[in-house]
Amino acid sequence: ACFLDRSLVDNIAYCELSKARIRADINSLINRAGYSVVFYLEQLENYTKDEQRKENRYEAKRTHKKLLEVYEGFGFDIIKLPPVGVEQRLETILKVIKGERDGKIWKEAWK
Repeated sequence: ACFLDRSLVDNIAYCELSKARIRADINSLINRAGYSVVFYLEQLENYTKDEQRKENRYEAKRTHKKLLEVYEGFGFDIIKLPPVGVEQRLETILKVIKGERDGKIWKEAWK
């Protein structure tokens, strides 16, 4: 398995939010990338603007919502992870990976 923090899909969301032009071939590039599963991490409650996080809370929520909307628009298998600790998120991701290796995606990762 290969994990990416960002994907080409994110670029569409950012372009839509900033009203920037989107590359004409972006859909083709996304389809060729072969993404199979999207782990969508719900925002943590303690979000604060800092050196790494340049957006304020409102902008971050808006971006977060737009990202989900765009990923859903592509029809990806999206697994939402609630705002819990790193260990719990990791445990769920590992369970999903194991299920994917068995030929299926475990849709209800939190059962």
